[in-house]
Amino acid sequence: MNKKESSVNNDLSRKIEEAKTLLKPKKISDDKTINEILRKRAESISTGNDKNKEDIETISLLEFSLGKEHYAIKTNKLKEIIVAKRITEIPCTPAHIFGVINIRGNIVSVIDLKKILQLDYVGINDFASIVVVDYNNSMVGIVADEVIGVENVDIRKIQKGKLEIVKIKKEYLTGITDETVIVLDIDKVLSDKSIVVEESA
Repeated sequence: MNKKESSVNNDLSRKIEEAKTLLKPKKISDDKTINEILRKRAESISTGNDKNKEDIETISLLEFSLGKEHYAIKTNKLKEIIVAKRITEIPCTPAHIFGVINIRGNIVSVIDLKKILQLDYVGINDFASIVVVDYNNSMVGIVADEVIGVENVDIRKIQKGKLEIVKIKKEYLTGITDETVIVLDIDKVLSDKSIVVEESA
């Protein structure tokens, strides 16, 4: 091998070694760098930019209380919430009908959900509200002892396996959250044959 060939081989070997060095993953040994990576990761999770968090399916629920229990319905059924007053009683109506209210010229039936669910009756308290929901393209009012608020809930946290702890009709239920909020299927509640809502209006 002459000097020229030796020089070429040495140059090629050097370039191969340089390429290997570039391909090797860089070792993070700086504690400051590691902490910065962890800090950015924590920020990503807390601000909702984490990919796994984006994949979680949630539903929006309106939570309210009836007696000592907390219930919820999907907010896509919600029309509005008003103060529980000026309810006009209607004679000869079923026990679960409080009466009717006038909402901007619309006569809306107001029902006692506690009667329907066979809960302990405590009447209407000072904190009560009427939750107005959409049912068959009409409005129906439901008296809630107190409206808690709206929350987006991970759909995986609504368990159907806990339904045996609830003493109301199972067909009324969507499930129960980890916080023991009973999620109602309000359409199924109002469509029960034992409940006459539209005729009472």
